Amino acid sequence: MTISSARRTTTKNDRFARLALGADGAATGLTGVLLLPLAGILDLLLGLPAGLLIGFAVFFVVYGASLLLLSRRPVVRRGAVWGVVTVNLLFAVDTAITLAAGWFDLTLLGTVACTTLGVIVAGFGAVQARAARGL
Repeated sequence: MTISSARRTTTKNDRFARLALGADGAATGLTGVLLLPLAGILDLLLGLPAGLLIGFAVFFVVYGASLLLLSRRPVVRRGAVWGVVTVNLLFAVDTAITLAAGWFDLTLLGTVACTTLGVIVAGFGAVQARAARGL
């Protein structure tokens, strides 16, 4: 029996997927790190409960770290990238539903912040979908 270990070469598509995951991970993690200590101040400025902001901050830190780790794996798997795309697009849709339903008494700044976050997350999802198609 012969064991063959073919070494996978890094392609342009792999680099694009790694860049898309890494940029998302860095931005998401940094957002969580900044949001965590500011949640008590931002609740009044945005119109979102501090507890919800703290929950999002913790999620952002963990999710961001996961994306950074995923971007550093020896092989970037297409299914994993599609999983990230799904999470990002669900978050963007949930943000839009939350805004449309008026579940929170958001300030103008809160509405702008939530809208901007939803658009950015959807953008990351779109870029990652493009990267996943090339894997």
